[in-house]
Parts: sequence; C-alpha cells; structure tokens
Amino acid sequence: MQKDFDQTFSEAVGKKIRRKRISLGISISEVARETGLFRQSIYNIENGESRILMIKLFEVCRVLKMNPDDFKKLHGKVKLFWEMERLPLHIQRELRNALKKLSN
Repeated sequence: MQKDFDQTFSEAVGKKIRRKRISLGISISEVARETGLFRQSIYNIENGESRILMIKLFEVCRVLKMNPDDFKKLHGKVKLFWEMERLPLHIQRELRNALKKLSN
C-alpha cells in the first residue's frame, strides 16, 4: 500500500529535525522543554508518526536554529518525488535520466 503524501512529508520533516537535533548535540528532552511539547511528541514527530502544527514547527526551528523556509523547500522536493513514484516505472526512469542530464 502506497503512503499518502502527508505521511511521506511528515517523515521527511521528522528526519530533518532529528538530523539537526543530533548534529547540535541536543536531547529530545531539551527540545521538549524549550518548545512546550512532550518528549513523546518530539519522538513521534521525528519518526514521522505525528504531524507537527505550524506554530510548534516555528518553536522547534527556534530551538534548533533552523530556517522555517527550509521546510517549504522540502515540501516541494518531497511532492516531486512522491508524484514521480506514482508514475509507471518506465516514465520514472526517463524522468530520472532527464534530471541527471540537467544536473550535469
């Protein structure tokens, strides 16, 4: 069964938050304390099991010194790849080849 876009995007957001948190050496507990979220909520967000409200995303960005605009860019990338995965395989291959040529 194919995941819906919201689930795919939630997972991408969570991974981005987790990578940044770990790179800064900040614990889940510290992020929770600074944002007013529960530790379990942060854990669920990082694992793509929960969506994050926009207001809380701004709080997480503040704590982790992230730019909220990065998530807008991430949305576009995830949307592109999610849409590509819904295409027939031969068209996916053609698109990947075309994107490789454009990046060279």
